[in-house]
Amino acid sequence: MSHHRDQPTQPGHLVSVVIPCYNEQQRLDTEAIAKFLSTRSSTRIVLVDDASTDNTLTILAALASKLPNQVTVLRLETNQGKAEAVRHGIRHSLRVQPQFVAYWDADLSTPLQDLDRLVTSALQAPDAIMFSASRTLMTRRETLQTLTRFIVSRLFARLAKALGTGLSDPQNGAKLLRNGPWLDQATSYPFRTRWFIDLELINRARAHSPLEIDAERLFTEIPASSWQHKTGSHLRYLEVLIDIPRRASDPLAGVRSQDRFGFMIWSSLLLKGIHCQGSG
Repeated sequence: MSHHRDQPTQPGHLVSVVIPCYNEQQRLDTEAIAKFLSTRSSTRIVLVDDASTDNTLTILAALASKLPNQVTVLRLETNQGKAEAVRHGIRHSLRVQPQFVAYWDADLSTPLQDLDRLVTSALQAPDAIMFSASRTLMTRRETLQTLTRFIVSRLFARLAKALGTGLSDPQNGAKLLRNGPWLDQATSYPFRTRWFIDLELINRARAHSPLEIDAERLFTEIPASSWQHKTGSHLRYLEVLIDIPRRASDPLAGVRSQDRFGFMIWSSLLLKGIHCQGSG
């Protein structure tokens, strides 16, 4: 049994944080994770190894052996992509019936400490079910994004707006989800895309939430305390954008035809730009 002291923002609120990992031996900061957990006994972390081919699984297992009451490692036998890795982690987390489930990018570009602020926001907004740390709402940017990353993030924001969420930065990998029937239903079947977990989950949340609650009230953003661009991302924007028309019919469902068409045009232009840069 853990004897760590709880943070004031999380007394008695069990939170499970899912961190998908694929070939993260050079980027995963296990010391930061252990330090974060040392003062948060009501927080659990589920590390999902998405069939890594490097030493990631060994590193994850070492952290779990050091903190067996707070860290769990799941191993996927085949590489399934971020969306499915997160979904498997959420399904595992729901077994212990936490009040909240979060998912966080393994590079910790948004610090784990922002989880406390997301929980505080969730306790103050009982109707909302998804809470996000937004880079767009930050008053000061610590690091500039690459042009490609910026354009893609704006495309995702446009889609999120079309879905009626009001989210300014749906792409940031730092989100908190309120547990409830909607979450069990929304994650009971595989995601259609490898990368569009945010948009697809937003769309599923709208589909499985009470109809009397306005869609915009379901989603809440707070400014991220900081955000730092990390190199070595396994995200390939070419693959992501090709995934839009090929596999993303679920996250695009419910979007007005003109918004969908505009998104496709912008995506095509970006793909062309990436191709030209690569061949130049």
